[in-house]
Amino acid sequence: MALLPNQIYSVFKASPISSFGLASLTYLYQPIIGSQAIHLYQLLLAESEEAIRQEKLHVDLCEMLDEGIQQVEAHRLQLEGIGLLNVYLKDEELEGQKYFYQLQEPLAPSDFFKDEILSFMLLSRVGERIFAQLSKRFANRQVSLAGYTEVTHSFLDVFRVENERFIQALPKLEKTKEQHQANELSTSGKSVQLDIEKALDWPFLFQLAQKQYIDKKVFTPDFCEKLALYHVMYGLDELTLVEYMRQVVQLVDGTIDEKALEQLILSNQRQQSAKPSQSNLSAEVDTDRQQALRKERLLKQGFSLQDWEIIESSELYPPMTFLESIKQAKNSYVTKDETWIIRDLLAQSPLAPAVINVLIHYALVIQNHSVLQSKFVHRIATDWSQQKIATPEQAILHVRQLVKEAKDKRQKSEQTKKTANYSKNIRQEVIPDWMKNPKVAAVDAEKSAATQKALEALRKREED
Repeated sequence: MALLPNQIYSVFKASPISSFGLASLTYLYQPIIGSQAIHLYQLLLAESEEAIRQEKLHVDLCEMLDEGIQQVEAHRLQLEGIGLLNVYLKDEELEGQKYFYQLQEPLAPSDFFKDEILSFMLLSRVGERIFAQLSKRFANRQVSLAGYTEVTHSFLDVFRVENERFIQALPKLEKTKEQHQANELSTSGKSVQLDIEKALDWPFLFQLAQKQYIDKKVFTPDFCEKLALYHVMYGLDELTLVEYMRQVVQLVDGTIDEKALEQLILSNQRQQSAKPSQSNLSAEVDTDRQQALRKERLLKQGFSLQDWEIIESSELYPPMTFLESIKQAKNSYVTKDETWIIRDLLAQSPLAPAVINVLIHYALVIQNHSVLQSKFVHRIATDWSQQKIATPEQAILHVRQLVKEAKDKRQKSEQTKKTANYSKNIRQEVIPDWMKNPKVAAVDAEKSAATQKALEALRKREED
């Protein structure tokens, strides 16, 4: 269920964030989830500290973060996944769906490093050198007390407790203690939990391991949790995991050097950029097949090969990247006003990013505008929203209709002028062939060159 800019939210945190929490947020969580997700947490934290809790719109978050609603939702998911945010949803009859965000206290550094999953994710992001520095930074300080004798006074040495009053107050004290314990459980930071049982086919993995002389006693709950983590983070399947274990197994007793296994996996993943699992490869193959069938269907419907390239690129790249590449192809640059236009479209219009990209292409390439014009862009965006244009191919068909209507209007105007014997040079705008007729595949040479140049810029950007 996609997040919408006009949906209401409120935010709550039971207590102010501690200095340990702030340190963890900056040094330990940020390398894993990124600075933008941390900015979202900090913004929600500031709102939670307001004297009166207010309901706000998600578009307000977009404005404050200078990002579209999709980016905000992606950052929110990262906060949820790492245990910094609990999300609740409520349906209101008049106001629609409302979100309630409960911020969680980040784990203190000592607890963070005790969590193997979080520690491993941090190690994967920053590398061994920085990981060691961070671990040392947050290690408890040690001091030598050689030659000293402790002479600290105890509590009862200093304070006097009246036993009778203490016994009378005990029920109330117990109740207060339970309330604070319950509150601590619901608002403190959470460790990452994995569904170990479903992560891998364990009987199959054990069978493979036995063939490589790996002792079954190796597979303790903690070690299995690590294997599940490697699977989740890097997509390593049973065959790949056992192959890694084979390289570090002690043939004498069949044990595994877990540290050597971890270093081997990290080293290989850095070199191969996280090699996908067989299941991911199968999913990619299925996606490629679907795209091939979709391409064939669209070509039969009259779309050209260049249409297909535009459709593919519009779905692959975010609007700002798409805009930057077209401006680069035109030897230009993105202006501040254009950035605001794209941001407003992403935050306020229901149009999909791919449809917005087709709109950008229409304005800058087909209409050959030097810059995006706010009134022009928002007029088209409003029209497309009302007509519920949801895909780039629908947008291209609608653009063709716009061009055809403009052409018919021009021809009618020319005919009227000829009839009135009004002689004047009339500027003819070159209309791309692929826009004239949905069933004609040829494209105007000048527009085709501009489009091709933009597409090449996108590809080059992806390679870099």
